[in-house]
Amino acid sequence: MWGTRRPLPAGAVAVAVAVALALGGCSSVNIPGNWRRNETGTATTSEAPASGAVGTRERVTLPPFEQENPPVPPVATQNYDAAGAGEFVGYAMEVVNYSQRQLDGRLLRAISDEGCRFCQNSADGFDEMREARIRRVGGEIEFVVEAITYQRTNDIFFVDGTTYTAGFVDADLHGYVLSRVPEDSADVIFVVGLEGDEWRILDAGIRPAGTQPAETQPAS
Repeated sequence: MWGTRRPLPAGAVAVAVAVALALGGCSSVNIPGNWRRNETGTATTSEAPASGAVGTRERVTLPPFEQENPPVPPVATQNYDAAGAGEFVGYAMEVVNYSQRQLDGRLLRAISDEGCRFCQNSADGFDEMREARIRRVGGEIEFVVEAITYQRTNDIFFVDGTTYTAGFVDADLHGYVLSRVPEDSADVIFVVGLEGDEWRILDAGIRPAGTQPAETQPAS
């Protein structure tokens, strides 16, 4: 375990992320375009098709919704080093998958900095899908780490790798398909560090085209 560490310099981190790596905010959540919020702010979606329209839309069988226990951080995240950074990002992706299955963004927000647009957009998207009564089938994300870089100036880690997202379907509660997205992959960077004594995702985005992951550097 680490001792008490200095608070993260939010402004410096933002500059490091935006300038040094040119990270763009991105969301892994695909929100269907055929639902909207009404004037009261309540999410709405279409009703089941009328009897004469049955068969005109694709329909899938929805698996039973099961309440799950949240994922637990691995022991390696107790250390503030490159290995801990990699394990934390792996845990964070488990949280994303959990949040996607449960349609609940609270845990994802809890492990993320408020300035992480990817994190906040994803958490908001899962909550909005729940409010709109939209179910997702598939879409599990796997992250493969390629390199971990320590930036001593800001005391943060950049975790480079590739995400592999399974194809998924978003459907209403009757199983009628609202959108279908094929499997996909992307080269991404996660920026992680400590807030107090807790790991946090500070930012995440697509790796700039034409760049390669930096070599791992020790956090000593």
